[in-house]
Amino acid sequence: MDPRDDPRHGDSRFRVRQRRRAANIDGIIAAFAGHPAGFEGFCADMFRSLGYTTEVTPASRDGGYDILLRGRDGVMSIVECKCYAHGATA
Repeated sequence: MDPRDDPRHGDSRFRVRQRRRAANIDGIIAAFAGHPAGFEGFCADMFRSLGYTTEVTPASRDGGYDILLRGRDGVMSIVECKCYAHGATA
C-alpha cells in the first residue's frame, strides 16, 4: 500500500476522498464502513479544523483511546472514536 493511501497517515488521499463523501451521518457511516481506522483520521482532521493539535494513536496498544488532543490553552484531552451503522450495537 502506498503510505499516502494509509487511512491513518496525515492528509492522505484516502481521507480526502472520504471527507468528500461524508456530507451527513449516513455519508460518514458509508465512507468508513470498510476502513474503520480511517474514521479516526477523519475525526482528527475535524478537531484540527477547530484549532486543536491532534495525534492519532497507533492502531494497537493505544491505551484505549484513538486521538490525543491539545487545545490552544494547553489542556490535553483524549478521544475514543466509534462509527457504527444505524441499529448496530457495540
